[in-house]
Amino acid sequence: ETRNDEILRKVFEFASQGWPSDCKEEELKPYYIRRDQITIEDNLLMWGHRLIIPSRCRKEVLKEIHSTHMGIVKSKSLTRSFVWWPSCDKNVEEFCKNCLACSKHRNSPPKAEVIEWPKTEQPWERVHIDFFGPLHNKMFMIVVDFHSKWIEVVYMKNITSENTVDKLREIFSRWGLPKIVVTDNGRSFVSECFKHFLYMNGIQHITPPPYHPATNGLAEVSVRTVKTHILRAMEERNSTDLFAALNRFLLHYRNSIHSSTGVTPAELLIGRKLRMRLDLILPEEQLKRQHLRKEERGRDPKRLTRNSAEVKRNKVSARGNFKKGDRVFVRDYGRAKPSWVPAEIVEQNGPRNYKTLTNENFIWRRHSDQIIKGPSYDDDDLLDYYSRPLTVDSNATIVNNVDDDVVEESAVGKASSPEPIREAETIADDFVVTNSR
Repeated sequence: ETRNDEILRKVFEFASQGWPSDCKEEELKPYYIRRDQITIEDNLLMWGHRLIIPSRCRKEVLKEIHSTHMGIVKSKSLTRSFVWWPSCDKNVEEFCKNCLACSKHRNSPPKAEVIEWPKTEQPWERVHIDFFGPLHNKMFMIVVDFHSKWIEVVYMKNITSENTVDKLREIFSRWGLPKIVVTDNGRSFVSECFKHFLYMNGIQHITPPPYHPATNGLAEVSVRTVKTHILRAMEERNSTDLFAALNRFLLHYRNSIHSSTGVTPAELLIGRKLRMRLDLILPEEQLKRQHLRKEERGRDPKRLTRNSAEVKRNKVSARGNFKKGDRVFVRDYGRAKPSWVPAEIVEQNGPRNYKTLTNENFIWRRHSDQIIKGPSYDDDDLLDYYSRPLTVDSNATIVNNVDDDVVEESAVGKASSPEPIREAETIADDFVVTNSR
């Protein structure tokens, strides 16, 4: 094949008969500057210990080098041990980047910079809700006010949408209706019953992309805080009374200064501190003086609206945004192991949320942490990729949801699709008079 390559045929002649004193052909210059190390062995051109590969054979050599799908660095190292041609390092790098199999199973990209939730003007304007448990075989629902950081925790006999609505009615009867509710994509939160309850009370519902609970980070952090402190308290007291430990924690938490606001949740939500047992050790006159000083000082608006992000900045580097029409890879959670599949950006639904169309004609909503820039591939590559049978462990269970999360997948141009799991058709009564909007 070396003799059939026009460039290498000339190099072969020069190597066997002698090189000219000057080289004006651009294609020959990479070989000319290495002429002192180019030799002929068994009618093959060698540069040092590396075989010089004809242009027609380079793609096959690249496939062999990358056959085990090692990364760019290791593939380059393997190349430098055996073969050479002009710009071979660049070709290896491009070949690895454009490998569909590698893109499908690559690691997740660096986490996107956390986008701060907008500040609220008043308490109970936006609340974040989540379930947690089982804790001592019991399930709980947590409701956190973003403005004051006040936490409500209620025991849930079950987490059906009807029971969830009933518990929220109790909480809202104490503190009023929020303007916005933030939840994950759990079945109880995406059911018609829950949606109807929010609609009838004029409450906006915000959910994160599937499998990205960090968007509802306030609820996630609060869950960890509650669970950790309850278990510690029970361990120290050698107690099995879960509800007593929970109530003690809530009293102390609501009466403790929060690092992101500079005041206690109780002061922000109800305008006063809660009386607790520690008040018993202070003289009555001291308590009166503290109350008077607080009334004279008032609350500093700048202090009350200080956000936790201003105290501790997130150091994760930001990644670029995607735009409509970009060919990307998105996380596929419907297989035995989450992987990446080719897709195209259809629409941007938020600063970090995108609607994507896969090459199997599914619409998936994904966060930017669940999207990576795709390699340059053509339709023939995809046809060859999807024509290969999917091999899955026979014992694996293939699901498309995690922890009862609902994945937003709608088939485009599909004749049939699995029947979705629906909640009971019971519709919750409205909590207050119907909003006229």
